[in-house]
Amino acid sequence: MSRTAVAAEHGPTISRWSQALATRVGRSARGPLLTLQIPLAATVSLVVLLFAATAHRYLTTPTFALGVALVFGGCAYARWAPAARTNHRWAPVVVCLVDFTAIGLLRYGTHMEFGVLGVLSVFPAAWLAHTYLWRGAALATVSTIAVTIVPELASAVALNLHVGVRVLLLPLIVAVVTVAVVVITEHTSHQERVLQREHARLDAALTESESTSLLLDAMLESLDTGLLAVDSAGKIIRANTTDRDLYALTLPSDDGTSGARAVFAADRTSPLTREKIPSEMARRGEGATGQLMWLGLPSGPQRAISANIVRIVDSGGVDRGALVASHDVTELMEAIETKDRFVGTVSHELRTPLTSIMGYLELIAEDDSTGDNPLSEETREYVGIARRNAEQLLSLVSDLLTTAQIDSGALRLTTDVTTLSSLVADAVEAARPRFVEAGITLTSTVVPTVVQDVDRRRMAQVIENLLSNALKYTPAGGTVTVTTSTVLGSSVMTVSDTGIGMSRADLGKMFTKFFRAESARTARIQGFGLGLVICRAIVEAHGGKLRIDSTLGRGTKVSAVLPVGVTED
Repeated sequence: MSRTAVAAEHGPTISRWSQALATRVGRSARGPLLTLQIPLAATVSLVVLLFAATAHRYLTTPTFALGVALVFGGCAYARWAPAARTNHRWAPVVVCLVDFTAIGLLRYGTHMEFGVLGVLSVFPAAWLAHTYLWRGAALATVSTIAVTIVPELASAVALNLHVGVRVLLLPLIVAVVTVAVVVITEHTSHQERVLQREHARLDAALTESESTSLLLDAMLESLDTGLLAVDSAGKIIRANTTDRDLYALTLPSDDGTSGARAVFAADRTSPLTREKIPSEMARRGEGATGQLMWLGLPSGPQRAISANIVRIVDSGGVDRGALVASHDVTELMEAIETKDRFVGTVSHELRTPLTSIMGYLELIAEDDSTGDNPLSEETREYVGIARRNAEQLLSLVSDLLTTAQIDSGALRLTTDVTTLSSLVADAVEAARPRFVEAGITLTSTVVPTVVQDVDRRRMAQVIENLLSNALKYTPAGGTVTVTTSTVLGSSVMTVSDTGIGMSRADLGKMFTKFFRAESARTARIQGFGLGLVICRAIVEAHGGKLRIDSTLGRGTKVSAVLPVGVTED
């Protein structure tokens, strides 16, 4: 609300008559001087009318008539005299002195029978006090004394105490009135100056606020991030152009094929319910970080959006609304999809020749062991190195293929009835020689678990990956402990080590493809950052959970929990 509106709402009201009079008088540059004369002229007019009805003899008195003429002459001067004269600094003084003279003549013209006419001195006295403050008050008091004393002296009235009181009473009243007018005028002037300073401060603040608002608008419009703000009631109060452009694909089209359901989940085909749309979540007071969705129908162009919802809370903890930031990540998602397709294609292309290489290396080793084609020690060593490297490369290719299946949703399980404990026991015994060779103690407490449907090959892959990680990240002299148990009807396998561990920051990223902890990179330990991603996907495909806890420099603990139940075939 503007200051004018506030003043109009809370300030004192002005009558229509006052507004009309102020408007008419104020139209002229002589307005203030004319305003001085109007009240006095109006009062004198009433006196003339009253005398015409009751004491018309006074109207023919030359002094009375001259007094009336001076009053109306002052009005005529204020109304029609050149503005250069009426606007002169001392013009009100001249007019007021003429008024005082006229009032004295009016009193004298009634032969002092209507001495009350001296009260008319209040009009010019108040104006002098208002215009010239203390100097005006002094001049008004002196002029009033003259108005009262001169007619008395001219009437040859004998001076006594009664006459003295009568003569001094009116000047005393006028003096008090003018002092009051001066005090009120000074106070009003001070208040006006204070208001002017406050208005100037508010104007400066308003100008600064408008400049800040324009700058903010320009900044918001220049961002390539869509921004949408809602208030605490869930009403949208602001959205920049980028936000409107990003969500344009969700608006109804002319043919009616798109609309409210043109928002899809991360898989690009599952419609996102209204409750999961970021703007609706913001209206309900919810938050979100990195919510991925696709805008537009699958049959047409789609845009990938990553949305964050930030609550706006004031210093008192009161929720004032939310800000929804939408980032266009279409190019990033398409690059990731291209990369995944490339990885899958390359992995398929590499697997066939690697399998062939492994087969021929096995044939060479078999001929050497049977004596059909014995190898020299040096050649035998070379073949062993080639075989180990081929196995390592084949393992990487298998991990890449599994990752591609996970990303495409093509990971399938082939289950049969077994126990997790038996799979763990077999994996521990198979891995024990490698731990002995590395100088790491491998201990196991394998308690029989419940019988359940499990994909043997996939779960063996999980156990092997966890054991390999523990072996890789635990230095010589360390310990790796493997346990199994049954908790609340679920089979639990835990692999704990006393290795290098990882920081809390890295722990939150361990299930990101190709991510490797800083501690592993610093220690120059080889790896591709796929093992835990694959393990979690396989465990979750069984309806379970993979949990990891780690402390930098103290070790890592990984637990796989498999609920009892029929899993996907």
